[in-house]
Amino acid sequence: MAAFACDQVQDLTAAPYSEAKFQAALDHAKLQLPTSSTCLTNTRITSYYYDPDNWYLDNTNMQFEIDDGAGSQRNELRGDSFAGTRTDMTFRSRMKVRYGSTYSDRFTVAQIYGETGGQPILRVEFLASRSGLSNRFWGIYRTNAGPLPSYEYQDLGPAPTAFTELKLVYNDNGTVTAQLGTNPKRTWSTNFAYYAQSWKTTYFKTGCYLQDPGDCYVRLSTLVFDT
Repeated sequence: MAAFACDQVQDLTAAPYSEAKFQAALDHAKLQLPTSSTCLTNTRITSYYYDPDNWYLDNTNMQFEIDDGAGSQRNELRGDSFAGTRTDMTFRSRMKVRYGSTYSDRFTVAQIYGETGGQPILRVEFLASRSGLSNRFWGIYRTNAGPLPSYEYQDLGPAPTAFTELKLVYNDNGTVTAQLGTNPKRTWSTNFAYYAQSWKTTYFKTGCYLQDPGDCYVRLSTLVFDT
């Protein structure tokens, strides 16, 4: 079983940065694991470092993996920050996941994160069961600030086991949107003005973030995002 800890290795072929299609995103990212602490700085990523157990290139795809992780552990790329007033800031990735057996029943695969105040604006989360539906991606939008947050959930569709595009847009005419494949686009706008302020900053994240313990497997065939 792979150890879930930061292990920095340099390799010109196994590092995700060696795949040209990922370089535009990785030029503006760092890797966080096993907590929110930085495992690989941007300088390390662009110098062809990777983590052979947890974040690596496999058959031209970017692999995020956690074995037997605890709740709140993570293996995520964090993009560079942008001002909260920016418009039409977009994240796109083709991804697939695994679930069942020893895999976590609840994990996040992508986020729009409010850096100012440390508040997730939108999480795209795999949930094994919610509202009578099984093994789906859900968009979870935080509607307020403060110590007692409230959320709006919208179903994005079945969790993809074949590569499927996930698209997120921050500040699309005062809304946040998410769409998985050809499923209906979901939109949130409650109290969005709270996030869209010039003195606040936001960024995109993707990978594995465990809400419940277990294994996690997220594989990307493409990744682009605005910064």
